[in-house]
Formats: sequence, C-alpha cells, structure tokens
Amino acid sequence: MTKYQSLIVYGLLIVMTGTVLLIFEFNASPSIRFPVALGILSSAVFAMITTVKSKNLQVPFKYHGMHALGLTAFAASILILGTDVLKLLNITAFFMLFFGITELIFGMQLLMLKASISLPILIFRLVIGFAQGLGSIVILQLSYLKQSDALLGSGIGLVVAGISIISFKTILQVLDVPDAKSPASILQYETKNH
Repeated sequence: MTKYQSLIVYGLLIVMTGTVLLIFEFNASPSIRFPVALGILSSAVFAMITTVKSKNLQVPFKYHGMHALGLTAFAASILILGTDVLKLLNITAFFMLFFGITELIFGMQLLMLKASISLPILIFRLVIGFAQGLGSIVILQLSYLKQSDALLGSGIGLVVAGISIISFKTILQVLDVPDAKSPASILQYETKNH
C-alpha cells in the first residue's frame, strides 16, 4: 500500500464516520459511540501507515503523525468517556478543535517552507482549519441546546475533515517531487541522508 492509498483510506474512514453521525442525528443513543470509535480507530491505523510511508518528508510526517495520535486518543476517549450523547459530542468537538489547530499549523509550516504549492490550496487548508475550530465551539454550544443539531454539525465537521485529508494527496505529491531548488526538497534530502 502506498502513502497515497493509505491517505485516501484514512480520509474515507473519517468521511464514513461523519456519515454515521449524520444518519443517526435524530435517533442517537449512547451506543453510537461504538461505530464512531471503530471508524476513528481504523482511520488512526491508516494515518499511522501514512506517517511511516512519509518518513522522508518532514512536514507530512509530523502532520500525519499528529493525526494518528489524535485519532487514537479520540477513539479511546469515545470508548472510555463517551457514555452518553452529550459526552460524545463534547469529545467530538474537542477533536474538531484539535483538527482545526493541526490544519492551521500545517498551513503555516507549508508557507514557511515556501514549497511550490499553489496559494489557493494553502488558503483552503487555513480556512478549513479556522472553520473546524469555529465549528467545534458551535458544536459545544449546540450540544447543550439541541443535540440533533450538534450531531449534524459533528457529522458535517468529520466529513469535511475527511475530505480535507483526502485533498492532502495533492500537497503530498508536490512535496514528494524532487526539485533541487525548493526548500522542501532540501529538507527531504537532509531527512533521507541523515
């Protein structure tokens, strides 16, 4: 399995997990935590595979490594602490905040690398990060007012997160192409040879 394939699988698993939340938004029970945790934990496994396969690229290695750890913690938290829908929503909102912050950090790292990634793609990543962070706050508020709306928001947030991860493939491909003059390729060369 290539890093691109594992990346797509881990993004799709997050999309499917978000879809589970969307399907059960009006009929949620505490048992929803089991399929959600299974989807997230499966995604964490593929995030780790992507991390290992990206070890020669500094920024993607860190990005996917943070996701692998974050997804594992998210799944464990849902299984251990998500005993009711309110707790599940709070844990999901925290993960979305985590995801938003990692997107912002990643976007800034790419800007500092001055890699040959188009500005619209970078702006898209930064907007997604900001929207996920803001969405987590909205979900926290909604979870106490109307849980079905909070589940809807959580499902949409996870679907967007999964799509964002899948869209990372284009960035990974740009960073993976050797270009003797780009800082990204210099980092890649230094990582491979040290």
